[in-house]
Amino acid sequence: MTFNKTTLYLQTTSVLLIASLYIPWISFIALIGLLFCLEDDRRPVKKTFIAFFPFTLFIYSGIFKSVYIFYGLPILIAVLIYLFLCFYHLFYFILPVVIYKKTRMNILFLPFLFVSFEYLRNVIFYGLPIGNLSALVVQLKPFVRDASILGAYFISLKIVFVNIGIYLMLKKHLSGAFILAIIVLLLFIPQQNRPPAIKTTKTVSIVQANIPQNEKWIPKYLSRNLQTYMYLSSNLKSDIVLWPESAYPYLFSKNDSIIPNFMKNRSYKLIFGAVRQVGNYYYNSAVCSDQSGVLDIYNKQKLVPFAEFIPIRNILAHFIPARMDPGDFQAGRKDKIFRLDKLNIGNMICYEENFSYIAKTYKMLKADAIVELTNDAWFDHTPTFYLLSRDSILRAIENNIWVFRVANTGISEIVSPKGRIVALLKPYTRGVLTKKIEFSYEKPTIFDRWGHFFPTFLLFFTVIAVILTIFYKRDKKLK
Repeated sequence: MTFNKTTLYLQTTSVLLIASLYIPWISFIALIGLLFCLEDDRRPVKKTFIAFFPFTLFIYSGIFKSVYIFYGLPILIAVLIYLFLCFYHLFYFILPVVIYKKTRMNILFLPFLFVSFEYLRNVIFYGLPIGNLSALVVQLKPFVRDASILGAYFISLKIVFVNIGIYLMLKKHLSGAFILAIIVLLLFIPQQNRPPAIKTTKTVSIVQANIPQNEKWIPKYLSRNLQTYMYLSSNLKSDIVLWPESAYPYLFSKNDSIIPNFMKNRSYKLIFGAVRQVGNYYYNSAVCSDQSGVLDIYNKQKLVPFAEFIPIRNILAHFIPARMDPGDFQAGRKDKIFRLDKLNIGNMICYEENFSYIAKTYKMLKADAIVELTNDAWFDHTPTFYLLSRDSILRAIENNIWVFRVANTGISEIVSPKGRIVALLKPYTRGVLTKKIEFSYEKPTIFDRWGHFFPTFLLFFTVIAVILTIFYKRDKKLK
């Protein structure tokens, strides 16, 4: 393959990966150019870098805007943080390709390598579950419905298998393509849809105040911001009203008088995001309140590194200007179910929607719905802004549960247990989304019971396959 042709194939891969975020079926052919370029053993690192680097720059563009515009970091430091995240993500694309080429494994093992490293990226250190392959196809409901069996990593696996199957067909390796076609068809696991019994019916309202991020914490705007939420909620006749993450603009305590005074004449339950101080500790919390006062509080468990706390503070804090130090939030210690009449609600805040084990835990605790409070205004008008909400769809399908995503500026949406967006507030609009929801007696899915072990099994299988391949090749050379 000539250099020019190789470059064209790799650039095509870059373009198709980005295009897949908007036209999901393109993800089924996005990797084919890279596969052609990997036919020889020359420069696999460089080839993978060229193929995936524009994609990582694209999906993390919101991080740059966040740290430069809203955190106010110097542009050089902002660029370095941005590039570090991109290179770190690239490492998990490059390493499986290097292992594949160095061990000369059969191409049918490449999907397992790709998805194993996707899983590792999501769990190593503090996890970086952004830009998973499964997020590319959430609009293709027949393709993603199997997430209720083996989860989102299973969807990523199918995407890579489809790419390899088409690649083999183009190479006229018909036997391999036929095997791949059979495998992909088997991966579409049939499901039975039996209508469950209705448990309760509730009217739920999501309030999206559309507060600009650069005005959210300015002292002179705090009262106005809170009044906006109160005004939008004042005449609602719903059973449950939801405000987003940190909608309450002051430090909240159980002795607070503003919310109790507002709730005196309200018949609904209110769930809202607030920062709380308990002793010397600060928490990013979800608070449930009604006329009688605070009913329950959930403290965010999965905090965002460098935004809500500084890892290994004793070392890194010396390199961070005092005015840029976010302080340290304290992580919550347990899951919390808000029990509202006949309805059990699990809570996730911001970053937590990207971690499937949190939603799975709530479903096993018999949650009927998950409320996701977030503020994506940090990533204002960037691809990152539109990418993050996709995991709410996957969480709904994995656990067969209603998901209410409540955002400051969007994307606010109601997602059915089958992953269908039944109602949505457009981003960057101020308004209220109200929907009457029938909540059913939904049993834990196969994913809830056993399927969440799939990525661990996949990683174990991949490690064994790599080890056996290495020993097989070594013994073959010795003979």
